[in-house]
Amino acid sequence: MSEPNAVAAPEAEVVVLLVDDQAMIGEAVRRALAGDPGIRFHFCAEAARALESAAAIGPDVILQDLVMPGIDGMTLLRDYLTDARTRDVPVIVLSSKEDPAVKSEAFAAGAHDYLVKLPDRVELIARVRHHGAAHRSRQQRDAAYAALAASERLLAQRNGELQQLNERLAGAQTQLLQAEKMASVGQLAAGVAHEINNPIGFVLSNIGSLQRYLESLLMLVDAYEQLEPGFRGEGAERAQLAWVKQRVDLPFLREDAGALFAETLDGITRVRKIVNDLMLFSHVDESEWQPVDLHAALDSTLHLLDRSLQGRIEVSRDYGALPAVECQPRQINHVLVNVLTNAIEAIAERGQLRIRTSSDGDQVLVQIRDDGRGIPAEVLPRIFEPFFTTKPVGAGTGLGLSVAYGTMRQHGGRIEVESEPGRGTEVTLRLPIRNERGAAG
Repeated sequence: MSEPNAVAAPEAEVVVLLVDDQAMIGEAVRRALAGDPGIRFHFCAEAARALESAAAIGPDVILQDLVMPGIDGMTLLRDYLTDARTRDVPVIVLSSKEDPAVKSEAFAAGAHDYLVKLPDRVELIARVRHHGAAHRSRQQRDAAYAALAASERLLAQRNGELQQLNERLAGAQTQLLQAEKMASVGQLAAGVAHEINNPIGFVLSNIGSLQRYLESLLMLVDAYEQLEPGFRGEGAERAQLAWVKQRVDLPFLREDAGALFAETLDGITRVRKIVNDLMLFSHVDESEWQPVDLHAALDSTLHLLDRSLQGRIEVSRDYGALPAVECQPRQINHVLVNVLTNAIEAIAERGQLRIRTSSDGDQVLVQIRDDGRGIPAEVLPRIFEPFFTTKPVGAGTGLGLSVAYGTMRQHGGRIEVESEPGRGTEVTLRLPIRNERGAAG
């Protein structure tokens, strides 16, 4: 039950367009609707201009005759439905025809209501109000749906942006963890390198001395063998000498001792190389910072690796205009050696190695691409891990790319790797042209 002093909310204004070729009918309808001040009435006497009038006025309800010159009323009803400007506007037919078949055809053509001329004023206002309110409700509903759809699109966009931010954050966290891992291993490597380097030097020196001593002893044995035919000892002494020579197996000793020394020297040399890689990895032995011509560095590195190319790999150089880059030459050369060596070893038989350089703002880019076997997706995240290698045991130390990663990071740059199994690998080295650490040094 409503409050005694409650005031009803005013009804919304309804805009009505009447399309009828008879001005008299137009005036009669205007007077009938004038009883409701909330109805704004417009009249169009030409059916051919009905669509343009509706587009200009934006009616909530269209009242329309069926029999008009120029355009048939049924055709005009269909035109309302095909025009985006009037498609959703309710149409009430005002006709003098009471034939149910005509009414059915009008509804099929798109009419929302049908009244026989001239209807009662109260009924006409009620129907106009009803269809006008329904039209406004549909407009509000459609606007709400459109706003909801826009909100959903905006939400999807924000979710996409948030997902991208999360992915970038995850990438940054991965890089941070990798950097922390490299720093920790670098500290460990520095200590191990120092602890191993001196004993390795002693071993190499002593093996060299032992080899020379053995050679001297064998020379002495050779001299004794030359004098042996003139030995005038007793039969027992000669038998004992023959027994010793047989037991010692001097020919085998001569052959095997040389092989043992060669294998030992090779093993110690490999250990020393590991130590040198560890020292580079930990940047224990830093060289001076100076401007470097990367093209010259690339050319000299390729020259050193020419034997590895063996005429089976075609090298193409696409050098851009590069300024001199402030860096530590020896370490950058080591990066180039590691990356180029990996590219060469990835090509099993014949193939191509493409090297491209370019400038990008305050950085230079060196892109090295091979058409070799590529790197499996499950292996790619681990390629910078120290001692990780897919080569057979003894064929690699697993420090090459770790050293390269640490060197690039120390220089304020980065190393990027893209690979697809069976199609090859591209390594991009990004180096700043001017290095603050180098400038400060």
